[in-house]
Amino acid sequence: MTNTTGTSLTDTIMRICAGREFSRNNPQGSAAVRLLVAVVLLTAASVLCSFGRYYGLALLVPAALHLWIAYQLMVRVRAQTQH
Repeated sequence: MTNTTGTSLTDTIMRICAGREFSRNNPQGSAAVRLLVAVVLLTAASVLCSFGRYYGLALLVPAALHLWIAYQLMVRVRAQTQH
């Protein structure tokens, strides 16, 4: 899907969420950090839910976002190394 400027929605989201200098210069390191953050968020959500605090389910959304961004960063790294 593309927006009115001709860039894809994925490109727009990546520019907003992962457009930091560290992510551009060290995409593999940034992906590793985002993967670690997602694991921490998933662990926190599991602990909260196990104690009956079901608002911990709200942590699944940012965890999924971190996992998706990490995946997109690694896809872009792989695409750059294949050329």
